Amino acid sequence: MTHAPLNAAQIDALQAFAADYGRGWKAKLSDVYWYNARIWRDPRGDPESQAGYVLHGLRNSHGPSWLMGFKLPPR
Repeated sequence: MTHAPLNAAQIDALQAFAADYGRGWKAKLSDVYWYNARIWRDPRGDPESQAGYVLHGLRNSHGPSWLMGFKLPPR
């Protein structure tokens, strides 16, 4: 299945999550947040941050199998 390319907000949300969880970020995102349909709250971010909602949208549009093959672009 081909997925739509990621936009800047989606990449930023993934990078923020990865920075928060380190090396095992994909497993944490998939197993804890996506499997249980939870919304992640960036502990360092702005209270108005939409990163958790952006990640939830990626869960619905791209899914966990896509995530395992995804590589973050360099910052």
